[in-house]
Amino acid sequence: MQLRYPVANSIATIVVTLMVLAIGAVLFSSSGVYDISADSKDGPFLAWMLHKTYLASLHHHAGNDVPPADLMSLKNIQAGARLYDSTCAACHGVPGRP
Repeated sequence: MQLRYPVANSIATIVVTLMVLAIGAVLFSSSGVYDISADSKDGPFLAWMLHKTYLASLHHHAGNDVPPADLMSLKNIQAGARLYDSTCAACHGVPGRP
């Protein structure tokens, strides 16, 4: 069998494949199967990808910002922990608490 329009067939195959992948992604994301809670560990590939995304975003958006010299002082760490506990822990969790 000889194809009359090989380029059109290739493009149609690519479009259908992308549509199937998109539909699959929507169905997977709306299924609730994947656990995104802070208690669950990410797989190695996802952890690597998220870390790379974090670093790229940080470098892109931080510009020439320089962190304060006392950022890692005990006083700042304790203040950050108090802020996290009062505003973030309820959703993101803390060690020993869900």
